[in-house]
Amino acid sequence: MNPLSRLFKRKPKETWYPNPFEEGERYRVTKTILGDFDKIIEGTELTYQSTGHSSYDGYIGFFFNDSEGNQRRWDIDESWDPIERFEGLFTKLTP
Repeated sequence: MNPLSRLFKRKPKETWYPNPFEEGERYRVTKTILGDFDKIIEGTELTYQSTGHSSYDGYIGFFFNDSEGNQRRWDIDESWDPIERFEGLFTKLTP
């Protein structure tokens, strides 16, 4: 993301749950994540895109693009704290 677009980026989507990610920022997976819908290998670099919630499934989803442009997702139970679960799984990369 270039410096000008950082200055004028849109306001992040507000959610009822805490969001440990920033839209457009890059993260490295520091421990392999085995989810119900995706397996993300340690060392994978991801760019955060968005989040969503399914009350039907009881999941909070965080959506990313990997370096090849594929959509990836990290889903957690809605009763879990995303900030606590983030720790030890992701590292934010600096530009």
